[in-house]
Amino acid sequence: AQFYQKYERLIRERWAPMTLQAIRPESLRAKVCSWPAWKAAGLDGWEVEYLQQLPIEWWVRVADYLDLVEQEGQWHTSHVQGYFSFIGKGAGDGPLDQRPLTILPVIFRIWAAVRLEESAAWIAQWIHPKCAATQGRNAEDLWTGLAQRVEVNKARGCPHGGLSVDLAKCFDKVPFLIAI
Repeated sequence: AQFYQKYERLIRERWAPMTLQAIRPESLRAKVCSWPAWKAAGLDGWEVEYLQQLPIEWWVRVADYLDLVEQEGQWHTSHVQGYFSFIGKGAGDGPLDQRPLTILPVIFRIWAAVRLEESAAWIAQWIHPKCAATQGRNAEDLWTGLAQRVEVNKARGCPHGGLSVDLAKCFDKVPFLIAI
């Protein structure tokens, strides 16, 4: 409640309702066909290579199922369980030198990819244009802008400085036994 009271004006300025259309079978099939055939299989047993070969009639049934999931707000457990593993960041073998990798069922990944793509227009209505999460931007854009400002100030002889903080990510702090 405190957060909303503090930022209510900003929230109301940028508020935009999100409306989802029914999932189109063509979108599901196009998404999986855009992926490399060797992409990791999911715990659901589906392999991308085989999904790419299925006819549109099969995708109609998948779209119907996914629409039902969205209407009911509940997934079948087998479609959201993931395999959780730690892989190295390339900096050693210590616990904080690992990052999590979760392999989710392929059908869930296809649904998520399609819905994320469809959400781009809605996100663009309210997200700040300088945010790296906007379409066509990434973290490198932010760092490049900062580096450019430092160089300009340096050339002008203006005082400048910076601070680099390496924040531990959420998964770096998850106890290993809980994560598995």
